[in-house]
Amino acid sequence: MTSEGLSIKKIVISETDSLFTDKVKFTVSLHSDYSLEQDLCFRVIYAGHPADDSFDQELSKVWIGPITRGINRFTMELNAPDPAKVPEAHFYGLNVILFVGYTELPDSTEEHEKLQQFVRVGYYVNVVDPTAEDAAEPDGEDITDVALIKADQDELAQQEAEGADGEGSDEGEGVEGEDGEEDDEQEEEGQEEEQEDVEMDDVQLLDVTKVDLTQVRKVISDSPMVKYEYLL
Repeated sequence: MTSEGLSIKKIVISETDSLFTDKVKFTVSLHSDYSLEQDLCFRVIYAGHPADDSFDQELSKVWIGPITRGINRFTMELNAPDPAKVPEAHFYGLNVILFVGYTELPDSTEEHEKLQQFVRVGYYVNVVDPTAEDAAEPDGEDITDVALIKADQDELAQQEAEGADGEGSDEGEGVEGEDGEEDDEQEEEGQEEEQEDVEMDDVQLLDVTKVDLTQVRKVISDSPMVKYEYLL
C-alpha cells in the first residue's frame, strides 16, 4: 500500500477563530482506493514548543474502521490545550496544530511500533490577546521554523535510524584522531547536546494566574500550511 491508496481530501474546521479554552471540531474526508478491514488511527496534536515534542498535547484521538472504498467522513472533537502545560515564551504568537493519521502494523510486537504514520497535515494557530497593549504581529521566521521542524521530525528520525543500521563495520575502524578531526567533532557534539539540555531545563511553563483566559483567542489558518503523505 502507498500513500496514494489513502489520502485526506478535506478537513473542515468548525471554528477557526475561538477562545483558547473552546473546543473545536475537525470534520475529515478520507478517500480510500479500496476497502480496509483494519481500523485507522487519527490524532490531533497541539505543538507547544517548536523544537521539543515533549510539550506536545494530544487534543483528540480516534480509531476509524472498517474503511470503505471511496469517501469516508468522520468528525473529531478537539479538547482545548492546557495552557499550564505550554512554555511561557511560546504561549502567544504562532504555533502549530497537527492532524496525523496512522495505520496499524499487524506483525509488530512492541507497542510503540504498532502504528505507522501515513499522513500529516499541519495548521498554523495564532494565539492572541486582543486586549493586550503589546500585542504583536506574528513573526514570519517563527512560522518557517515551526513548520519545518514539526513536519519533518519523524521523517528525519527515520532517515537517521536507517543510516545507522546501514553503516558497515569498516567505518567504525577508521584511523583514530586523524588530524584530531574525529575527536574535535565528538567534543563539539557533546557540548551542543549539553547546551540543549540546559536550555530545555530553563523552560518556564505559563503561569495561568497571570493570564485572563476569557480574552485569549486562538486563530487557526483556513488552509493547511503543510501536508505530507508517506509511503507505507
